Amino acid sequence: MKTKKLISTLQSLLDGDKRESRRQQEELQRLLEELEQKESKFQYKLASADTDDEREKYQRKIAIVAAQREKGNQALAEIEGD
Repeated sequence: MKTKKLISTLQSLLDGDKRESRRQQEELQRLLEELEQKESKFQYKLASADTDDEREKYQRKIAIVAAQREKGNQALAEIEGD
């Protein structure tokens, strides 16, 4: 799944209501795993980047994915706490 699609799906889950918390929890865990894989892929690409532009691009992507993972982890903790 593309990064934008993963983030979009994560956002829709974060905005959902509590009735579907179990389904949300499972979906959130799956998305967080996929985002973690994306972040690892970007880290690898960053390490092998040749130009400064490429490095900046991958650093930006890593920062975005890391922020979204943090939000997702907080939401997961909140769902599990309920």
